[in-house]
Amino acid sequence: MRALLIAPRTDLLYSDAEVQSILRSGLSVTPRLGVVNHDDVLADIDAENYDVFWFCGHATEAGLLLTDGPLTAEEFIPMIRERFALVVLNSCNSRDVAQAIQNETEATVIATVLDAPDRLAFSTGALFARELARTGNIFNAYHAARPGNNRVYVCLAGVENVKIAPNSIEERLDRLEVAQQQMQRTLTRIVSLMDGNPSYHIVGMPDQLAAYIKANEDWKAATERRIVGAEGKIGSLEGHRNTLVLSWSSAIFLVIIGSLCLIVAFLVLTWLQQAG
Repeated sequence: MRALLIAPRTDLLYSDAEVQSILRSGLSVTPRLGVVNHDDVLADIDAENYDVFWFCGHATEAGLLLTDGPLTAEEFIPMIRERFALVVLNSCNSRDVAQAIQNETEATVIATVLDAPDRLAFSTGALFARELARTGNIFNAYHAARPGNNRVYVCLAGVENVKIAPNSIEERLDRLEVAQQQMQRTLTRIVSLMDGNPSYHIVGMPDQLAAYIKANEDWKAATERRIVGAEGKIGSLEGHRNTLVLSWSSAIFLVIIGSLCLIVAFLVLTWLQQAG
């Protein structure tokens, strides 16, 4: 089988080992390694006829990550339509791209539905390449290479291969089980948000709501106390604004001052009479 291998430079520890195992597998491989841009992929696809398109690298929901950005399903599908019998996407979570390829091409697609650990991706890819070169049968090679207790990889049969796909019921059950596990993880995250998860310092929504209500009630109570205190002070000031209150010491002082003033006035009058 003739294979076009696309492997952009990544930080994956086992990426080089996977590439070497594919090159030594017995397949007729044309590699594009290191710096890989969109125009490089298109030029390589148009340069020769291949049976297998093999991508080794990172992928996201946006597409396959090349050096100059993601290769989206919208861009990728026209490149490979009616050109490849098999597309291998040995990258993290390539399910969306794989499903789009199966929907619009006749190719069989091997992809991941979860993040594949680097070493697992290497070993699965290496074994699959070896078995594909040895048997020439996509499905036999996939069943020989897929991980034990497989929850990561799926094989989406192409239009021409649906009727002859071995263990097709088993594959469907695997895909349903994977979807069920994803749904369970989603429900678990929702429950964590609702009920809280101390391990991740997540406070449940009921607890948050109760805290907000208590804080609001405390603020209202404190505000009411301040208003009552202010009204009390205002009332006290208004009740005493026309009343003069003197202490005993102040009254005695005023009496003494008044007496002194009278004595001084008497002495002054006496002196004036004598002087006149």
